[in-house]
Amino acid sequence: MSGRASLTVGKETERLVAAYLRSRGLDGVERSVRTGFATAQRSVADAGDLTGWPGVCVQVKSLRPANAAERQTRQWLAETEQQRQQSGAGVGLLVVRRWGTLNVGEWWCFLLARDLFGMADGHSATALRQLAPVRLELSDVVSMMQTWGWAPAQPGPLERIAE
Repeated sequence: MSGRASLTVGKETERLVAAYLRSRGLDGVERSVRTGFATAQRSVADAGDLTGWPGVCVQVKSLRPANAAERQTRQWLAETEQQRQQSGAGVGLLVVRRWGTLNVGEWWCFLLARDLFGMADGHSATALRQLAPVRLELSDVVSMMQTWGWAPAQPGPLERIAE
């Protein structure tokens, strides 16, 4: 895939994730049009690919083939953690497009075990210093974050687990 085509797919993937999150009650989430850069005179930190989710830094990746994404996960999580720190967010999420499904809720969402357990009980984050990756589907992460108060709860019936 050419650089231009890759850039187009990346932007579209970011837009799809933002639209999915808005459909889940995160009305202010948008694709970030500003990216980090550094020059001799100044630098702007990369604060993630999406904006509008207070306390959460989201990085979005789209890479074929899927097994290549698996090899990149730790590097991408390290980048996400750096962006999380630069943005001052409490949690960093790495969303990776799963080719073969258009259902954004089924795309992979990676986060650090420290962040997952810290959101759940409010204190495990300080005990878990390791950067161990956890992989869940995006819909499950959003549901958990809604339960734990990291995202607005949605009215209506709970999502059914696919059979």
